[in-house]
Amino acid sequence: MKYSAALLAAAALAANAQTNATLTAAPANTTGEPSIRLAVYGDKGAPGHVHFPALLKKVPDIQVEVINGQQIRDGILDKFDLILLPGGSGKGQGDSMEPEGVAKLKEFVASGKGYIGICAGAYVPMQQGFMNAKTKDPRWRRGKAMLDIEFTEAGLKIFGEKYKGIQTIKYANGPIMDVNISTNLPPVEVLAWFRTEVANPGTPEGIQVNSPAIVLTTYGKGTMLVISPHPEQTPKLQGLMVEMIRWVGRKSR
Repeated sequence: MKYSAALLAAAALAANAQTNATLTAAPANTTGEPSIRLAVYGDKGAPGHVHFPALLKKVPDIQVEVINGQQIRDGILDKFDLILLPGGSGKGQGDSMEPEGVAKLKEFVASGKGYIGICAGAYVPMQQGFMNAKTKDPRWRRGKAMLDIEFTEAGLKIFGEKYKGIQTIKYANGPIMDVNISTNLPPVEVLAWFRTEVANPGTPEGIQVNSPAIVLTTYGKGTMLVISPHPEQTPKLQGLMVEMIRWVGRKSR
């Protein structure tokens, strides 16, 4: 999902002003389990970070902090269980992390921690070479629409039978993925398929239907959940987004 330069700049300034600040005022965690420590990337290329503090405000077992590229380069990821890269620009996020930050990100995941990428954040591991997938076509401006997805048996096993059948979800230029293209990277498992598509003029028709919408993979010892559409911006699926964070976070302690 792409944003204007002005919005990207404003988001980056907001993120920089929030360094080291926990952005939720969640109620006390009384679950008996340690809280899940979530970093959300909020530097240039990641304006979609704004959705997560509000989403997680009343979730007591998830502590969320918005971080920037300099903090990643300084080693802040050591304090987290997982990182979430949100909507915006995959290239912009890689650029604002800089090569040193991207290397730190990959080391973090490989050490056994978690990664969730949404839309732009789903492009990043393909662009940076730590996911066994590529985009089917470089023309990414497919458009924005409410599309249908359908979970696989593997996806239902993780997130529950309540998501069986067609689910409608917001889509905004997320990647159309071609998975398991290399024998040198871990296999990718499809958790949900696109069942409808949007294709603006100048983008190819027919390549999105029955392409992966949500996939699961690993990098080193870490767990990666990669999501092309936007559950966090789909009111009926915001609970699923929380479940996704919780599931990856618990696997990443």
